[in-house]
Amino acid sequence: MARRITAQALEAALGDGGEIAFLDVREIGRYHNGHPFLAISVPLSRLELMIPALIPRRSTRIVLTDDGEAEGPAATAATRLARHGYTDLALLDGGVPAWGAAGHDLHPEYEVVAKSFAAFARRHGKPAEIGPRELAAARAAGEDWIVVDARPRAEYGRATIPGSIDAAGPELLRAFADLAPSPETKIAVHCATRTRGILGALTLKAAGVPNPVHFLRDGVRAWRIAGMAPEEGADRMAAAPSPAALARAQDRATSLCAASGIPLIDSEALGEWQDATGRTTYLFDVRTAEEYEAGHRPGARSAPEGNIVMSPDSFFATLGARIVLCDDDRVRASITAVWLAQMGWGELAVLTDGLDGVASEKGPEPRAVLGLDAARGKVETIAPEALESLLATGAAEVLDLARSDRFAGGHIPGAHWAIRAYLPGDLTGLSAGSEPLVLTSEDGALATLAAADLNGRVDRRLLVLEGGTAAWAARGLTLARGMENALSPVEDRWFLSDERPGDVNTNMQAYIDWETGLYDATRRDHETRFRNLLWA
Repeated sequence: MARRITAQALEAALGDGGEIAFLDVREIGRYHNGHPFLAISVPLSRLELMIPALIPRRSTRIVLTDDGEAEGPAATAATRLARHGYTDLALLDGGVPAWGAAGHDLHPEYEVVAKSFAAFARRHGKPAEIGPRELAAARAAGEDWIVVDARPRAEYGRATIPGSIDAAGPELLRAFADLAPSPETKIAVHCATRTRGILGALTLKAAGVPNPVHFLRDGVRAWRIAGMAPEEGADRMAAAPSPAALARAQDRATSLCAASGIPLIDSEALGEWQDATGRTTYLFDVRTAEEYEAGHRPGARSAPEGNIVMSPDSFFATLGARIVLCDDDRVRASITAVWLAQMGWGELAVLTDGLDGVASEKGPEPRAVLGLDAARGKVETIAPEALESLLATGAAEVLDLARSDRFAGGHIPGAHWAIRAYLPGDLTGLSAGSEPLVLTSEDGALATLAAADLNGRVDRRLLVLEGGTAAWAARGLTLARGMENALSPVEDRWFLSDERPGDVNTNMQAYIDWETGLYDATRRDHETRFRNLLWA
């Protein structure tokens, strides 16, 4: 199904300028402990859910890696991908350990490329900086400051600098002329730690705003460590720009695109790119989720609030592809393109007529799942009410394959939890009864795939809950919370520094120290990728 490729050959392939996807198919917890710089996390458990969007062209070169097992997750992933028409598949010989043995660093944590790039941008762009206590003292003294949180709304609402205004990613430049009408007003841009704060401050600096702009050093984490309480539940969002502010933002964004060498293309050129069978073209709409759902260009995927810059591997996996960004006024698309181009992700372009004259689709982004229709034809299903009746008499067991945090937040009472990739081995923790085993997941898709995998491999009748746990909850049926009845180790997620065991401040400082040293720790990896297009 797949050939073997050495670490040396993979290094050459990653640098040859052609399209390639390098996938680490271990569960995210193992990936988080150490992975190659450019490896995208696509856990085997969720492969079919993620791949259609991440790698739409099925002749793309794909290299898969794991912990180096002879018949491990990478080999299983290759078999599944080949079954669904992916034709150019390779396994990294020896897996992640072999990559490290060949002299390459293995990086902990997640979003390493974006965080490394922010350190690169800080080194070259040299934003003005201010510390938490210094900012607090300046504001207490009555100085004219506006504090901007550059993160998405959900993160902003959890904890932010008191009094801040949220303007995520490219929204900041778009709203800036209204947000700070006086050129004397000082601006502090922050995020949880560094990345989005640095890029937000540097966006304003590169755009030439007249205000003094500062990056709030180490963000909310440093604010906490300094003994100051963040604000929770804030909802102060930057307003939609006035016509004058929007015009000013468009001028600034156009200048940044020109300075960065990013082309502007129209729908005709986009169509030619999309028709090219030998290249991948991604199309992303970078407006807010609400704007996207109200009407978007057919085929465009939603990438709101600057998330594609912070977490590019959540949106695309093919290195060297064409990436076209669109919105309704070119500001957000241009700013996003500038940062992605400097990160070296591929051939960037901004669509000039993103929504003009296009019959808009409405609603959330549709999701394709590899093999789901075929799997549905191989499994039996059960309605939530019927399952409730069986459980009341002890006539069924439930196995939930949702993400562990979703399971902990609400699951069918008495359900067991497991990671799909570790089945059927982890089923040994179940009773040996003859009652049916009912599989569920967030919406039932993953459970359907898993049930089809397990057919003939377990000596029990398998059923799938129709609509998954979401359907159970929608009918008002009881949910339990917590991580009881876990059959698998919790390796399907990473834990933030303030979620880990031990002293919270110590953990947060350790994370800050790691991110501060990231520029040097990843320099060998990024020095041939990152590009300085804006600063001398």
